[in-house]
This record gives sequence, structure tokens and C-alpha cells, in this order.
Amino acid sequence: MLTIERENDFALLDNSDQWDAISGGIPFRQSHWLRTWWNAFAEDLGPSAEPYLVTARDENQNLVAVLPLYRFRHRGRSVLSAIGQGAACTDFVSVLSSLDVDRLELGRQIGIGVGELSRSPADAWDRIDLDGMVEGDDAIGGLASGLQECRATVQAISRMSVWARSTDGLTWDEYTSQLSRTNRRKTRQRSLRVESTDDLAWKFPETEAEVVEATEMLIKIHQKRWTAVGQPGSFALPAMKRFIGDLTIELFRKNQLRMPILCRSGEPIAVELQIQAENRVLYNYSTGMDCNHEDIEPGHIMTMSSLRYAFENGLLAMNLMRGDEPYKARMRAEPQKLIRMFALAPARSTPIQRAAWQAAWDAKQWVRHQLGRPSVDQINLTGESTESDEKILPSDQSETANLN
Repeated sequence: MLTIERENDFALLDNSDQWDAISGGIPFRQSHWLRTWWNAFAEDLGPSAEPYLVTARDENQNLVAVLPLYRFRHRGRSVLSAIGQGAACTDFVSVLSSLDVDRLELGRQIGIGVGELSRSPADAWDRIDLDGMVEGDDAIGGLASGLQECRATVQAISRMSVWARSTDGLTWDEYTSQLSRTNRRKTRQRSLRVESTDDLAWKFPETEAEVVEATEMLIKIHQKRWTAVGQPGSFALPAMKRFIGDLTIELFRKNQLRMPILCRSGEPIAVELQIQAENRVLYNYSTGMDCNHEDIEPGHIMTMSSLRYAFENGLLAMNLMRGDEPYKARMRAEPQKLIRMFALAPARSTPIQRAAWQAAWDAKQWVRHQLGRPSVDQINLTGESTESDEKILPSDQSETANLN
């Protein structure tokens, strides 16, 4: 039986070797990502924000797993959210553990432990709001099940998917041969456009100073594109600029940064922040493209060139992150639903409270219907139907940001 406890500081997170050993090599779970996020966003989270690391240890006090959360006050209630959640669009949020454990049972025990912590004066919480999980994660299914066993009310939804194109052990030519004739021709042309065009060239930052310059370039180009269409852009928040600036340096030092810069006649017209992770996956995190050069389709050039890089360098996949843009399906990437889970603490899971949350959910769905927007998918994480399996989406939840 595991001992489930809450740690209220970052001593564990600061032990990067121990932490990263149970991250599965996924960069969004690793210490440098989470610590950098906290340093950048903590001030904006307000004075009530504090670490809430839920740990699972065996009988010898060895660390088995950790669920990295923080607690803050919102409208007079204590809320638990994932470290990294919000503007940074941290995907693949999960219970961190080694791969040789029963993650479903592990998640269940942690869920029961979190439910019991809600009754502790020092560790109490009223609501959980976790975003960035993906379907098929047994630990998250177990977490939901454990919370429900404690009589917490749990609801999960999905507005979009994360997409990945596996290399499947194929060569680049074998992959492109599977595409339709038109798609195959365009894919090959785009992947070789730079090499076959005199005024196009690639550039990659090779020093920390060049990383800083490339990051500032990414922010500038990205913001210009989105503000031109009346959107704030992903880097409108000063905290997000601080985060991305510090993050790219950390990734560069860990040899995980890949930052291709597409130049036209010597002028940078597109930049992409990619993470070449320890799990041999290339993550396309954020892109900036100059809208004045759409005639050559810099986004397509960047994506297809990077995909060819993944195939030719023995990577397992290229992950295109969140968002359901049509090009992802055309390149035969596979979707996984992105999950957002809400929970009410057992003490607050009364029929009246559940009815109020359901009314808020129904009203939000009605508004989406009136605006011609698709309904939000409801996800059953446990595969079981229980009394507490209610619709509890709060009415104040906003859409996630677009980093592309």
C-alpha cells in the first residue's frame, strides 16, 4: 500500500535527476519546464498560489509517483490545478511514475489520497481543474475513479485533440509513397523547397545569444500575425514572454532545443520552437510566420521539412501538439483527445451544488449552439457510470490559446 501525501514546497522538483527519472522523457513533465513555468507565472497567480505536490511513496519511503499541482484561491474557494496549466498550453499532464507500475491502480490510490486530503485543514481543496491530459492515460482514469470513490463529483471534457505523426519505422520515401498522388507531390516539394530555391535558406541558433535573438524573433513574428487578425496572440502576457525566453535557454543547455529559422533573401520569415526530447519525439510547440510571405507557404515548408527530419534522423514521431487544423489529418497524423477534468470535493458534492454546475454546463452548451460553435465533448474517464458522474463544467472556463 502506498502512502499518499502532499508536499508544500519545491524541494522535490528541484531534485531534477529524481524528478526527470519518472517523467517518461516527456519535456512538459520535466523539472526544467515546470520550474521555469512557475518562476514566470507565480506572480500573476497571486499571493495565494502555493505548491501542492501529491506524492506516492512505498513502505521504504521511496518515491513511486508524483502529481504536480498547485493550489490557489478563486472566488473564495481553494482550487487545485496542474503546474504549467493555462497560457503555456502544457500538454501530456499526468501522474509521473516509472513505466513498470500498474498506472491505473496507482492513479486510483492517488485519487483516493487527494479526496482524503480535501478533509485536512492544511491541505483542503474545494475544486479541481486539470487541463492538458490526453485520452488513454490509465493514471488519469485511475485518478478520476479514486476521486469518485471518495464521493467527489468528477467531469471530463474535450474541446480539441493533440496530433502526432509516427514514423512507424518507415523511411521518408516509404511514408510519402502512402499518400495520395497530389498530396505526395506537394509533400515532397515542400520538404525540399529550401534546398531547391536560391533565395531561401535555413538558419539555426548555435549560441545562447543566438537563442535569445531567435526567441525574440519568434515572439515578434507570431504576435504580428495574430494581432493583424484582431487576436491577442500567445505572447500577449508578459509572463508568457518571460516563460518562453527562459525556457528556450534551458532547452538549449539540455540539448533539447531545435529552432529552425526560415529566411528569404536573408530575412527571417518563419521561426518554430521545437523540442527534440529524450523519448525520441520531436514536439512542434510554437510557430511564428510572417503573413507578408504567404505566397510561398512558409508554414507548410516548415512542417514538411521538420517531418522529413524526423524520419531521416530515426525519431519515433513528430508531435504537432494541440489544435485540430486540417493539415494534420492530411499528413496522416493521429489524434488523441485533449482532456480537461473538473472535480468537486466530497464535502461540496451535494445535489444542490451538482445541479448548479449542470445548469451552468447546459447554459454554456446552449450559447455555443446559438453561436454556431460545436458542442464540447464529454469524456468518461473511468468507463463506469456512477451517481456522481454529473455535468459540472463551470461557466467561467475559457478556451485555450493557440501557439501556432
